[in-house]
Amino acid sequence: MTSVLTNHQTRTGWRTQLDTRLESIDFRSSFPYSGFVSALPVSSEWPLTLCQRMKILAIIALGLAILSAFMVRGSFGQTIAILAIGVFIGVPLTLYMGIWLLVGFKRSNGVPQGLKKMFLGSMITGLSLATSLGLGKFLHESDIRRTREYVAAIVPMLDDYRTEHGRYPDSLDVLPDSQPPRLLREPHSYRAEGDRYRFEYWDAAGMMEGYFFDSSTREWIYFD
Repeated sequence: MTSVLTNHQTRTGWRTQLDTRLESIDFRSSFPYSGFVSALPVSSEWPLTLCQRMKILAIIALGLAILSAFMVRGSFGQTIAILAIGVFIGVPLTLYMGIWLLVGFKRSNGVPQGLKKMFLGSMITGLSLATSLGLGKFLHESDIRRTREYVAAIVPMLDDYRTEHGRYPDSLDVLPDSQPPRLLREPHSYRAEGDRYRFEYWDAAGMMEGYFFDSSTREWIYFD
C-alpha cells in the first residue's frame, strides 16, 4: 500500500513539474521563425472574421468553378455531377438547415451563428457550381458554333480543290489557313472518299452522340 502511494505521489510530482515547465516556456520565441511569429498580433482580433473567411472561400470556389468549366466544357459528366450534388447533398442540407432554423428560433428567438456560417458556405458552393455549369455550357456552345462556322468557310475551298485536282483532299493540311477548331482535331474529324467528304464531331454534352456534315447534302446530321 505504501509503495502504491509513493508511486502515485512520484507521478503527481512529475506532472506538476512538467506543467510548471510548459507554462514557463515562451513558444513564440522558441519557434524557428520567432521573429515573424512575434510580430503577429496576439489579441482577439487576430482570427479571421466570418466575412473574411467567406470572402476567401468565395474566391477559391469561383476559381475552381472557372477551372473546372474550362476543363470539362459543359460535358455530360459535368451536368450529371452537378445535378447529383444538388439532389443528394443540396436538398438534404436545405432540409437540415430549415430544421435547425426552427429549433434556433424556438430556443433563442434568433438565428444560430453556426447556421449562418453553414448557410453562407452553402450559398457560395451552390453559386460556384451554377457558375461552373453555366460557363461550361457557354463554352460548349461556342465550340459548336466555331466548328460549324469553320466548316461553312472551308467548303468553298474544298470545292475549288476538287475542281483543280479532280478529287477532294485527303487532309485539310493542303488548304491555306485550315487550322481546325477544337472539335475537329481528331483523326476521324475529316474524311474524303473520291467525290465525297465528311466532317464529324462528338457532342460532349450527350451520351455517345454527335453530328456529321456530308458533302452530298451540305447539312449537319445527328447520329448516336
